[in-house]
Amino acid sequence: MAPNGTSAVGAQPYTEEQLDFCRRLPKVERHAHLNGSVRQSTLQELYKKTSEGTSTSSAASVAIAKGDTRNLSEMFAVFGVVHHVVRGAELLTRVTREVLEDMSADGVVYAELRTTPREHQDVGLDKRAYIEAVLQGIEEHRRLAKDGVCIARLILSIDRKDPVTVAEDTVNLAIEYSNRGVVGLDLCGDPALGWGRWRQDWEPAFERGRKQAGLKVTLHAAEMAGMDEEMADMLAWGPDSLGHVCFLSPGEELRLFESRTPVELCLSSNVLSKSVESYSAHHFGRFLERGHPLAICTDDVLVFSSPLSREYALAMSTFGLDEAKVTDLARDAFETSFLEKGRDYNEVLARLRAPS
Repeated sequence: MAPNGTSAVGAQPYTEEQLDFCRRLPKVERHAHLNGSVRQSTLQELYKKTSEGTSTSSAASVAIAKGDTRNLSEMFAVFGVVHHVVRGAELLTRVTREVLEDMSADGVVYAELRTTPREHQDVGLDKRAYIEAVLQGIEEHRRLAKDGVCIARLILSIDRKDPVTVAEDTVNLAIEYSNRGVVGLDLCGDPALGWGRWRQDWEPAFERGRKQAGLKVTLHAAEMAGMDEEMADMLAWGPDSLGHVCFLSPGEELRLFESRTPVELCLSSNVLSKSVESYSAHHFGRFLERGHPLAICTDDVLVFSSPLSREYALAMSTFGLDEAKVTDLARDAFETSFLEKGRDYNEVLARLRAPS
C-alpha cells in the first residue's frame, strides 16, 4: 500500500459492496512472483536494517503509482531492492510464510508462487537451499495458520537474460523437487532481453522438464510489441498456460483462442506498466467474451498494490460482472491450475464450492 494507506493504483472504480464480496470469495492465485509479493512493512523493516542511517524511500519506491513514468524494463529494476534485503534461508522462509498469510487473509485458498532460484553467496546459500527455504515457508504457513490455510505449490522461473546453462540447472532442480512441492516451470524476465531464443534455448529445456517429471509449463508471452514469431513458436509447442499476452496481433490472438491455452491475466500490472491503455481496454474483456480459459491474477502485489480481491473487484466493476459470474471465474481458475489430484486438490475444490 502507499504510505497513506490507499492503493497506489489510484481511485477505486468499484463499490465497497463489490470489494467486500470479492474478499469473501474463495479465490485461486495462479500468477504471483514471490519477490514481487513481499509484505511492504517487511521490506521497509529489512531495508532499514541493511541501510542504517539512510532513508527508506528506495524501499517505498518499489510501489508503482498511477502516472508513474517508469517503462516496463525500468520496472524490473525495482526487484533489485527486494533481492538486496531478502538474503538467506531464514528471511526467504519468513517472506514466503507472510505472503501466504496475506493471501489467506484476502480469501485466496490456493496459490502458485513462482520464483527464480538464486545463490546468496554472501550468506552461503546455494540454489538448492533457496528452494528448500521457500518450501519451508509454505510448510510453516500450513502448520501455523489459524484462520484458514492458503494451500500452495511452487513454480521455478527461468529468466530470459540468463544463459541456457542456467536454464538447464533450473530444470534439474525442478525435476529434483517435483515430488516436494514444485509443480511447474516458468519463463519470465524483461521481455526486451533474450527474446527470440525460444526454439534454440528455452524449448528443449522446458520439454525435458515436461517429459522427465511431468512438470507443467507457463510462459510469459507477448509482453511487448513485435514478438509474434516467438508467440507462434510457443503456441506450436503447446505450453500449459501463458501469462499477460498483452501484444497479440489479430492472427496470433485467433491462434491462441483456437488453442484454448489458459491465460493468466493481471489487470493492474498491465495498466500500470502501460502495456494496456486502461482497465476498460484490457484484453480480459475479449477473452471473457470468447469463453477462453483464464485466471485473474496479481503478478506483484508489492509493486502494484492490488491484492487479488481488488483485481476481482476491478474486473467485476469494469466489465459489469455479477456475483455468480465472478464466482464462476474463481472456480474456473482452479480448473486450469497445476495442482495435482489428491487430498489438497479435494480440499481446495470443497472450499471453492462452499458459499462465500
